[in-house]
Amino acid sequence: MAAINVDQIANALMQELDIYLSNTVEDIDHAVKVVARETAAELRETAPIGATGEYAESWAHRRSRQSGKDYMSMVVYSKKPHYGLTHLLEKGHDTVNGTWVDPIPHIAPAEEKAALWMEDMLTKKLGG
Repeated sequence: MAAINVDQIANALMQELDIYLSNTVEDIDHAVKVVARETAAELRETAPIGATGEYAESWAHRRSRQSGKDYMSMVVYSKKPHYGLTHLLEKGHDTVNGTWVDPIPHIAPAEEKAALWMEDMLTKKLGG
């Protein structure tokens, strides 16, 4: 029977774990990008149109500033100057003459759907 060095086993195991980590990070990055893109597209479809339609068209996505080498984060947002409307439309607001404008929930449902998409994609990709 041949003797096996413990260091060789440890090195082989670390190489396999590095390969798994690399593949997993790629799968997660891909899933995050797809979900962000699809969520922005859904918000463009479900957001209130308004008089000009500019608010609905203002939804976009980008890589978050907190993203790093081993951490991927994307942000779905409404571009200037429409970002100020998001809270007012989602939660409702008072008008100048004192009447109440009912909320039009469109961000919370898209966020919930994005969380389910993300979970589903990762389960499929990582074999959950």
